[in-house]
Amino acid sequence: MPSKADLFWRRVHARASALVPESTRDFLRAFDVLRSNLTGRQIEEWIAAGAVDRVIAYALTDADFATAFSGYRARIQLVTRDAAAYFGKTIPGVPAKTVGVAFDYLNPRVVDAVRQLDSKMMQTLATDTRQTVRDIIQKGLESGAGPRQTARALRDVLALSPNQLAAIEHYRDAVRFKGGLMSETERAAWIEQGFDKTRRALGYELRDKRFDGITKRGALRPAQVDKMEAAYRSRMIAFNAETNARTATLDAFKLGQELSWKDAKDKGLLGERDVLVKQWKGVMDDREREEHIAMEGETVPIDSRYSNDEMIPGESTYNCRCLSIVYARMA
Repeated sequence: MPSKADLFWRRVHARASALVPESTRDFLRAFDVLRSNLTGRQIEEWIAAGAVDRVIAYALTDADFATAFSGYRARIQLVTRDAAAYFGKTIPGVPAKTVGVAFDYLNPRVVDAVRQLDSKMMQTLATDTRQTVRDIIQKGLESGAGPRQTARALRDVLALSPNQLAAIEHYRDAVRFKGGLMSETERAAWIEQGFDKTRRALGYELRDKRFDGITKRGALRPAQVDKMEAAYRSRMIAFNAETNARTATLDAFKLGQELSWKDAKDKGLLGERDVLVKQWKGVMDDREREEHIAMEGETVPIDSRYSNDEMIPGESTYNCRCLSIVYARMA
């Protein structure tokens, strides 16, 4: 039978998951705006010259990201506000609606907390996107691709991180290996690295399974490989958008939770239960990070950091599903 902590975790994740589709759409719209900046002859000239910094300074500045992601950022702020109200209603013994106004934009604590969440989110996005641009331009120069072709490739993969770009390349190579399109030298290098065993073409979860039949038969044509790669890339972009939105939404919920309890304490609404503590609660499945498994059940005062130096579970890691279970103890 699930514990109260397990049920609480499920409720929070279900509520956060319901908001992910809208945030995902905002995320994808933001990259549509950034893509529009990467068009034109000037961009192609800079690409031809390998002037990556000029491309970034022109099309991917902090101001460009702020403008493109304004809707996404605003939505995450609203999620934080609504989460603070939601958690405020769950605090035992606190009158209804009392903590519903915990998200006070004039409160320095709230302002600082929201700014930190926003900075973490945007810095990660900007860093990954700029590195993706660098990688694609460098790859284009090395392969001898024309600037227009490279610019098009940039726009196609802009919403992906560098490691996801690498995954797409590995998938393409796996398909080429299976389809007999690799040279003997390429095949030997592929086998030497163990990719024939660990990176089989049918082992990629995001592949379009409609191509499984022709993949199994082998003897693929280059055009078929291009089509399969495009389908895989499209699915990777959708996956990345949803993962980012899910992470940001859950981070906003965690922040709202902390703000609501601290607000209740500041307002003296907890009576003699003035010792607030928080307990680390994870999923404890096969996807759980080892370091977070070690944190399971750790309990500290709400104003203290956990032993891994985090105030909120997962604040320094990506896509963490852990939460704090907050409760009050008698003084």
